[in-house]
Amino acid sequence: MSLTLRWWQHKGEAAAVQAWKRFSDILSADADRREHNLAMLRQYLNRDLQDYGYSLYATDRNTTRSLNLTKSVVDAIATKVAKIRPKATFLTSKGDFSLRRKAENLDRYVSGQYSRLGVYGKIERLVKDAEIYGTGVWHVYREGSRIELEQVYPSELAVDHREAVYRQPREIFRHKRVSRDVLKAVFPGSAEAIDSASSVSSIDSAMSDYDYGDDTASSADMVTVVAGWRLPSAPDAGDGRYIVMLEDALLELEEYDREYFPFLFFSWDEPPMGFWGQGLVEQVRPIDIHVNEMLDRIEQAQRLGSVPMGFVEQGSFVGGVEKMNNQPMNLYEIKQGMRQPSWAIPPTVSPEYFQHLERRINQAFETTGVSQLSAQSQKPSGLDAAVALREMVDIESERFILPTRRLEQLIGVSLAERVIDLTKEIAADPDADKAGLTVKAVDGRDAFDIKWKDVDLDRDAYVLRVFPASSLPQQPAARRASVQELMESGLVSPEEGRELIDMPDLEAFNERRLAGTRLIERIIENILEEGRYIGPEPYFPLQEALARFQEAYMSAVIDNVDDSKLQALRRWMLSAENLLLRTQPPAPQPPPEVEPPGVPSGAPPVPGEAALPAPPAIQG
Repeated sequence: MSLTLRWWQHKGEAAAVQAWKRFSDILSADADRREHNLAMLRQYLNRDLQDYGYSLYATDRNTTRSLNLTKSVVDAIATKVAKIRPKATFLTSKGDFSLRRKAENLDRYVSGQYSRLGVYGKIERLVKDAEIYGTGVWHVYREGSRIELEQVYPSELAVDHREAVYRQPREIFRHKRVSRDVLKAVFPGSAEAIDSASSVSSIDSAMSDYDYGDDTASSADMVTVVAGWRLPSAPDAGDGRYIVMLEDALLELEEYDREYFPFLFFSWDEPPMGFWGQGLVEQVRPIDIHVNEMLDRIEQAQRLGSVPMGFVEQGSFVGGVEKMNNQPMNLYEIKQGMRQPSWAIPPTVSPEYFQHLERRINQAFETTGVSQLSAQSQKPSGLDAAVALREMVDIESERFILPTRRLEQLIGVSLAERVIDLTKEIAADPDADKAGLTVKAVDGRDAFDIKWKDVDLDRDAYVLRVFPASSLPQQPAARRASVQELMESGLVSPEEGRELIDMPDLEAFNERRLAGTRLIERIIENILEEGRYIGPEPYFPLQEALARFQEAYMSAVIDNVDDSKLQALRRWMLSAENLLLRTQPPAPQPPPEVEPPGVPSGAPPVPGEAALPAPPAIQG
């Protein structure tokens, strides 16, 4: 690389000039990948797209293939992979009670930010982008005092392929069309430069896959903005940079000290070398093309061969054969003594050809890891047992275990780390509004506010782990069979089992069954964390509560919890024991003593038995 293109070593407008040149060079070398992405999108949408611009909607929407097998496969697999709900969990190592409670509330804070960002609702599009383009991308950034999460088209990003051969590039650029008014609101000090910027830059003209048409024919006033990130060469090097620019103007240039880009990348299939992944569309495309070629041949054969062919004797028709037409119920006059015409319908396509077509369609689904029946939300005939249904689901799930694990790691760990880092950045900014650092957290059916200042932990105080959220079977038959298994194992009573079979909502059932446990845990938390005392009642599960309070008390003693809170725990246990004693039924009275029958009063003692000595006289 030329020294003049090391834009991160320049200052001011010179940095913008060199960064724009560097971006243009990378973009030119990246033309094949962008064209490949457009071809994959064309295959998925089944449209003859020419670019990502206005022609996406302006082109003729007539389908180019009679069967869009690619879209069927992509959508079927996306629904299976995108339904995961990984959860970030913060674990402490030998921490006291206060530290553990902070870690638990940090869980809830991150979950609250996920809810605000709509993370789980955006998974499907991320997965589909990875299936289509090979890599799906999220941009996690700060907007004032709020954290934002944006989906990014992979073709908007550019990396140097030579630098990214080992998947660790040091710089990345993103170009995007932005409203001129929005840009002036973000960079008010550069309003004059933004107003004078051309709506079509030199890179827009050079990119054949982006055609924004004639902006004069639209009320939209857009300009092309380019942002670039350069990672620091070492943790304390201070040479990392972040730049935002137009073609002829610098909008922002500042130091960038993070060791990662503000993007999260999810590759469907990671290649042995190179930065960008391989998508599912690229794998299915050859089969899809072959299947549609076969369908075209069948269509042509049916169109030509399904028309009956008539055979007549020469000169048999009055007026000639040219009088015949294909209108129904026509009457034709033939010469006397001549035979009537004979008709023949030739065979069109052999049965073996249809069988091969069916094999190829099934192959498109099965080679990607999902059966055609599953893609159509159908189960194989005879597969009714819950164990068999779960086994079929497990077999399909194992095929997607690698992309699923990458997705769990991205959402449960990488995204959580980005959220925490941006939260700390906002908290440390004296000019930032801290309202965005309070989120609504949910615990069961309860919602409450959590403030960042109450859950802020040092990075060395916890270990971040991801736990996938398990889900019950989706098939009604499988859900009912799961309820039957719970009844047979004794975990639910026959009455509860009948209720669940009628409406197999195991989540609501567990909410009711665990209400007592959750209540006791909430009371313990209130005492230890807030010092708020809620006394026991006769309707509480007191036996279970005493066991849990004893465990909490011993842990609190080990953790050196304040003595007033220990006293509250002891008070609760004593009150619960008194309630248990009062609610216990009285002990039964012993039966009255009865003298043995057959011994008359004053009779001599029975032989062999010594007479009891008389009691001693009481001395007065």
